[in-house]
Amino acid sequence: MTRNVGPKQHVPRLGCRGTAFSAAVIVLWASLAMAASPDSEPLFPGSGPQGARKLSARANASARGPLPLSRGPLSSQTFVNLSHKFSPAVVSIVIDRVGDRRGDRPSDEDSGRKHGREQGSGVIINPRGFILTNNHVVENAADIHVHLQDDSEYSARLIGRDDRTDMALIQIEAGNKPLPWAPLGDSDRVQIGEWVMAIGSPFGLSHSVTVGIVSAKGRREVQPGSQPGFFDFLQTDAPINPGNSGGPLFNVQGEVIGINSAMNTIGSGIGFAIPSNLARSVAEQLHRRGYVLRGWLGVYPQAVSETLRRSFNLPDRRGALVAEVYVESPAAAAGLRAGDVIVEFAGHKLDRSDDLMWLLSNLPGAAESPDGAVLPLAYYREGALKTTRVKLPPPPAPEKSPPAAATKKPSSLGLAVTEMTATAIEKLGYEGERGLMVLAIEPSSPAQEAGADRGDVVLQVNEQPVRNLADYLSAIGQLKSGQIVRMLLRRLEIRPARGPGDSGEAGGRERRRTWHNLWIAFVRK
Repeated sequence: MTRNVGPKQHVPRLGCRGTAFSAAVIVLWASLAMAASPDSEPLFPGSGPQGARKLSARANASARGPLPLSRGPLSSQTFVNLSHKFSPAVVSIVIDRVGDRRGDRPSDEDSGRKHGREQGSGVIINPRGFILTNNHVVENAADIHVHLQDDSEYSARLIGRDDRTDMALIQIEAGNKPLPWAPLGDSDRVQIGEWVMAIGSPFGLSHSVTVGIVSAKGRREVQPGSQPGFFDFLQTDAPINPGNSGGPLFNVQGEVIGINSAMNTIGSGIGFAIPSNLARSVAEQLHRRGYVLRGWLGVYPQAVSETLRRSFNLPDRRGALVAEVYVESPAAAAGLRAGDVIVEFAGHKLDRSDDLMWLLSNLPGAAESPDGAVLPLAYYREGALKTTRVKLPPPPAPEKSPPAAATKKPSSLGLAVTEMTATAIEKLGYEGERGLMVLAIEPSSPAQEAGADRGDVVLQVNEQPVRNLADYLSAIGQLKSGQIVRMLLRRLEIRPARGPGDSGEAGGRERRRTWHNLWIAFVRK
C-alpha cells in the first residue's frame, strides 16, 4: 500500500491533495492515535529520556544491532553490503482491515496479495521489536501480522498512529529471539544527489531492493491523503511501488533517513519518504502516550505575493501573512491582528508561510509542558519589525475513539458456502467438477488464514467430495475441534494476456481467465 500522488499535487489519497498549507487554518489541537500503555525505556537505542534528535549508527551496541558502513567512496559492493546487513530488519506487514468484505475477484493490480487483506512494509528500530510503518498501512486494522525475512511470523500490537504525518508505531514480541534492527540517521544532513536504497514489499514481493538518489528535499506541497497533513517529504527516484509503504530508505552509511510513503503514479521515478527526524519525533510521542499533541496559535496564514509585499512595505516575501486572528486564541491574546506578517517563531525564521504550521506541528516540546509554553514571535506591522511573546495553552489529550469494530470470535471453519447455479457457472465461465461456492470468509478465521478466498469453489473436504450442501454438511459434521481439515478448492485466476495471440488484441489488453485447483489445510476451532 503506497499512496499515489498525481502531477498537480491536488487530489485525494490514491491521488494527491494540494499545496495549500497557506490556506489551512492552524486550529489543530492534536492528532488522535490509538493509545497503548507507555514504555519507560527509550524507544531509540542510545537516546535519553527525551529522545535523541540525532542518532549515530555508532550508538548501537547490541550484539545483533547493525554495524555502520564506512563513509568512503562507493564501490560495487556498497549496496550488496547494505542489503545483506539491513534486509533482515525490514518486515512485511499484512493486515485484516475492519469491515473488509470484497466481493469481486482480484484484478491485475490486486494479484500477489491476499483477498480481503492489505500489505505494506515496516522497519524494526530497536531490539525490543518496535517497528515504524505508515499510518495508512495499519489504519482500521483488525489484526496486524508481521513477516520477517527468515519466514517467521508474529502478531503485532498497535502502539499508536498519527494520520497527519502518516506515521505509526507497532510492536512484536519475539521472546528471547534476538531481532535485527536498523538505526535512524539524521535527515537534516541529507544532501540532494546522494545515493539511497529502498527495501520493501512492492506488490507483495517481500524484501525487494531498489536504488536511486535523493532528488529533492522539503516537499511540503505534496499532500497525499484525504486531509491536510504535516509533510516535509524527501523525494527520490529509487522506485517506490504499492507495498513499499512504511519501508525504510537507507543512505550508504546504513542509516534509515526516510520512511517510504507515497509515489507519483503518472510520473516515472518520483517517490516520497517521510524524513527520519520527523519520524523519530512522532514515534517518540507515540511511544510515550500513543498519540501526538500539537499546539494551537489561532491564525489563518497565507503566502506573501510580490504585490502584497509592496503593499505592506515589506523587505522581502518571507514569512506568513495573517489573514485572520481567531477570537480568544493565543494569537489574539498576544496582540496579533490581520495584516501582520510573522517572520520568526520560537527562534526559527519563517521562510515561507507553511513554516508556521510546520513549527506548531513538530516543534519539540512546544506542546509538552502541562502549563503550556511561552514562545517568542517576531512580525512586521505597517513596515516595522516588532516582537512579542505568545503563550500556547497545553493541548488537551484527544478523546479515545471507540474501537472501529469488535473482532468477533471466528467460527469453527469461517466459511459461508452455497450451491452453484447455472447462471453463476455461465457468468464465471466455470470449468470443472461441481462444488460449493464460497460466499464469504470470516476475518481471522482458520479458512482465511489457510488461504481460502471468496469466490473459491469447494470440491472436497478431507476425503469426501462435496457436490451439494448435503455433502458439505455431512463432511463438516464429522469434524472434531482441533482436527486438521483439508480442502480441495478450485480458483479463478485472472492474468494479463501473454500477447496478441492470447488476447486477440495487440498489446494484450484483455485478461486470461483460468481455473485451477488448490489444496489448503487448517485446524478446526
